[in-house]
Amino acid sequence: MVDNQNKSTVKTGIQINELVVLLCIVAIWLAFNLLTASKSPIIETDEVLYTDPSANLYFGNGFTSTGWYAQNGDQFWAGNVPLHQIFLYYWIRIFGFNPTSVRSINYIYMVGVVVFIWLTTIRLDLIKKQISRLALVFLILTDYGITYSYRSGRSDVICILLCSLVFLCYSIRNKFLRYISISILSVLFPFAGLQLLVYSFVLGIVLVCFLKRALLKEFLIVQFSSLFGLLMLTLVYIDRGVLKYFLLSIAPHSKLINNLVDNSNFVYDLVGDPSIQDRFSITGLLIKPIIFLVRDYSTVCVLICLLTIIGWQISQKQFRFKSSAFFGVVNIIVVSLTLSIVGKIPAYYSWMIFIPTTISLLMTLDKFLNKHYNYHNILTDKITKTIIIFNLILLIFASSGMFTRIFFKWERGDYSKAEKFVIKNVTKDDVVFCDEQAYYPAKIHAKKIFLPPYLRVISLAEKESISVLIVSPNSLTSFNNISKLIGGQWELKDSINEFSSDFLNIAKVKGYNLQVFSRLKKQEN
Repeated sequence: MVDNQNKSTVKTGIQINELVVLLCIVAIWLAFNLLTASKSPIIETDEVLYTDPSANLYFGNGFTSTGWYAQNGDQFWAGNVPLHQIFLYYWIRIFGFNPTSVRSINYIYMVGVVVFIWLTTIRLDLIKKQISRLALVFLILTDYGITYSYRSGRSDVICILLCSLVFLCYSIRNKFLRYISISILSVLFPFAGLQLLVYSFVLGIVLVCFLKRALLKEFLIVQFSSLFGLLMLTLVYIDRGVLKYFLLSIAPHSKLINNLVDNSNFVYDLVGDPSIQDRFSITGLLIKPIIFLVRDYSTVCVLICLLTIIGWQISQKQFRFKSSAFFGVVNIIVVSLTLSIVGKIPAYYSWMIFIPTTISLLMTLDKFLNKHYNYHNILTDKITKTIIIFNLILLIFASSGMFTRIFFKWERGDYSKAEKFVIKNVTKDDVVFCDEQAYYPAKIHAKKIFLPPYLRVISLAEKESISVLIVSPNSLTSFNNISKLIGGQWELKDSINEFSSDFLNIAKVKGYNLQVFSRLKKQEN
């Protein structure tokens, strides 16, 4: 990645045995995730908010949402950028509407991601050893932060897919085809995620500093194409009359956008998070990258591996500032600080740091092994042996992210029980306010549903139309909280409590815990 690559030396040969192993890894990973999709994680806010516009379009209600906090349910949805929602709409038309089908589109995105990155490392001769390239695939699929993105039904993975495609297009020999393909993909960046504009700029600057002219033209193409895409997206929202709501939706998550929105207090009130203003304090900007690293232990493991090798290189007077190892460290520092300054750096952005840094690490290990691995002396070189074993242990630990997320947050309370519970208590004539846990069956079987964030913009007529409340006790959507906001008289109709132990029976974990209330009819005088 950070060595000057001559595109005239692009490789195209693929070893059959490596391809077979790759397909086996991907197939096992895909089957495992499909089988466990409805088990973990529990249905939560982000998943249903990003799914609702696609679901409404699927059920014939237009590209709208009654779950967003900054606009009404009859307006063209502008809560975020629309590319994932468009693909998801066609996906659920084919595979139906349920948690597994909604989450599985991210699994397919991820298959594309690892195949494209794997192929690019071969074509550009970045990682020479087969075992290292396959390790890269496995690490990306099992990273702690990336696992959160693809298993929780969020829209982040389509951003990873676009970036991996741009990475692959960089390896195209023909300049015209390379520039055109990169340009077309970059136009889609703003439609997939505004964070890609910031990320592509920052990562591009770092890469240009290391590669210089070898990447400069491609970098400029990405930037101008992305800005053109942003202009197109803006014109779409202006044409639909919803640009204001788009800015209001994204303002709480970005200091730059927040400064453009006049009524910023309204935005803070919508989010209902008093700590959100602390995101933009000096202390917050400095501590966010540290908090991120503490949470995403996979990235920490990769960082420690790089620092170990850099320390050894310094001791042997072999360290170079333009090495792949140093690039990996610089990438972590620059990208995390930039994201922190511009907006935020949550777990679902970890791929921006983890993937290029892991490629850098495996490039470095490749060179390290090629230089020092010798069947005659590796056992006698204690320092080299120690570094290799230490890095191997850390990488094995880093690859446990997927299993940690699944098994230590395992939901023994099967979602099918929650579905049956909702179906039993909801009719096709009901207008339902529901907790996110009840989203899928309520969306299918009720006349209309409203989600908790929508309470910040809900009209009086919409409140009065609600006939059923499906709430979660001991949470922000408890009956006491919701009934005060909606008003009316209610009676408890049914409840389900699926709190249970985790996979190893160590402790109690969050399960599906719901109550159903029906509205009491007003007595006539």
